[in-house]
Amino acid sequence: MIDQTLLQQQQKRLTALQEVLEKEFAALKQRQVTELAELANSKTTLLSQLTALDNQARQNASDDEYQSWREHLHDLLRSCREKNEVNGKLIEMNLIASRKLSTILAQARDRDSMTYNDHGLTQPRSSMPLGIKA
Repeated sequence: MIDQTLLQQQQKRLTALQEVLEKEFAALKQRQVTELAELANSKTTLLSQLTALDNQARQNASDDEYQSWREHLHDLLRSCREKNEVNGKLIEMNLIASRKLSTILAQARDRDSMTYNDHGLTQPRSSMPLGIKA
């Protein structure tokens, strides 16, 4: 027989995971990168706790008395997975935007660092003129 407190602990962890995922979404949306590491650690901790609780619950998996609890927990888990997938897509979109911005900035830098020599050919512009003696 599954202990009801075990199921309540699972529900508590899944609810906490949902909150962390919502905070992660907000941080990604607002591009608050500094918060993401702490949120990732929280997710990892909650997931390992859920795994441990799930292993305990599996030992009594044949217990039909708490089937409605299990269905509720599966719904919470499904919701967490969906939120995590959305966050993953948002991360991918942010990475793509960052790469594009980096490329644009690099192109602008390279364009500004080119000049023409006395033969009309492009050459990199030096920040310090060589050959000038003070």
